[in-house]
Amino acid sequence: MRVISWAAPMVLAALSVSPAMANPQAFEDNKVHLKTCDGNHVTVRWLGDDFKVALFGKATGAAQGSLEFLGWDGNCQKATWNTAEAAFAVGNDDSARPSPFLKYVAEDDAKWIGVRNGDGFFVTRVAKAGENISNARLAEVADWLKRTSPEFTPGAALAKQLSIAGGD
Repeated sequence: MRVISWAAPMVLAALSVSPAMANPQAFEDNKVHLKTCDGNHVTVRWLGDDFKVALFGKATGAAQGSLEFLGWDGNCQKATWNTAEAAFAVGNDDSARPSPFLKYVAEDDAKWIGVRNGDGFFVTRVAKAGENISNARLAEVADWLKRTSPEFTPGAALAKQLSIAGGD
């Protein structure tokens, strides 16, 4: 018992800094929580190929063909869903480019990435509030998703896309 009493805190400390514990959260959901360009915290769901936005649990109106949100760089981004390409079109007007994912800031200022998954999203946290994102960090998240996501799942698809993005 004496060994356990002094070893337990050391084991817990080691686990808290291990890569397994440092990995991001990742999950599937029918909605995504993010910050809008004006700093509001909203919930976004799919309604067909449009977005249904709710502020404080109340829908903000009819479904929208586009969504404005705060991107990783702190700038306002606009996204639409391009059905023909099965991808988001992210950017402002003429600068919109196809993207398999949204890179957004959540309510807690953490940086998340999300892909469409049918009528929902698969999302994973890439960095906590105030942390920088590097290609090495994207590769770390991709490796973690590869290890924890079965083949042909949204997590595996996101891992593949992150591996490509991390190589840029």
